[in-house]
Amino acid sequence: MTPKPRLTFLDYAHRALVTTCAVTSVYGLWAIWQIHKANISAGAEYMRILKIEQDKARAEGREPPERLDKPASYYTNKETVLE
Repeated sequence: MTPKPRLTFLDYAHRALVTTCAVTSVYGLWAIWQIHKANISAGAEYMRILKIEQDKARAEGREPPERLDKPASYYTNKETVLE
């Protein structure tokens, strides 16, 4: 029966490096996923506001806009002030 080889400092350093990279990779993927979800939500909000503005323009007899010139938050803040 041969004795179990002892781990060297290099072995421990390698384990620490691999563990650190794996953890960083997982948290990096999680952060990318959160940004992706936020972008989808922002796009959905933009489209919702664009549809509202287009409906308003049609009701007033104006040409409906193809895109918003200001951020969607401008229109939502304006709605709360006017109501």
